[in-house]
Amino acid sequence: MAVGTVIARIASQYSDKGSKAAQKDLMKLGKQFDAYAKKATRAVGLVAVAAASAAAKIGKDSVMAASDVAQQFGALEAVFGKNAEQLKEFSKGMVEYGLSTADAARYAALLGTQLKGLGMEESDAIARTKELQILAADLAATYGGTTADAVAALSSTFKGEYNPIERYGVAIRKSD
Repeated sequence: MAVGTVIARIASQYSDKGSKAAQKDLMKLGKQFDAYAKKATRAVGLVAVAAASAAAKIGKDSVMAASDVAQQFGALEAVFGKNAEQLKEFSKGMVEYGLSTADAARYAALLGTQLKGLGMEESDAIARTKELQILAADLAATYGGTTADAVAALSSTFKGEYNPIERYGVAIRKSD
């Protein structure tokens, strides 16, 4: 019953019956407000729980990402020693090419290890590692897929695995 009806009933009926009906209507209206308030509180509570959960996940993911970057930078230091700083800075810039800093550092350590293992001087290995990662980004942009997949395909080529690089239009035979 609407509030206007309650007021009209009180104003038009001064009898005990009209007052009791008005009280009953007001009590009913009060219960409806209480029910609405409980529903609103539950809804706000659920939103608050969801927001807190999302914030906790973001915090955890941030810590994990920072830990991953630190670990990959450690790998660069193990492979390149005092020259690792060049590739750390390079890895930070690879975000523009679709690689996270951690992934870029991970692949730089992998490619650098492979290139050095093939007998390449460290300064040349650093320069070639940078070129190969940018090439991987170009391959991914041209042929689809992720930059990380293209870097993995290039890395596989150094191990004598030629099938992955064929996806990017490169045909290499073992004799090559």
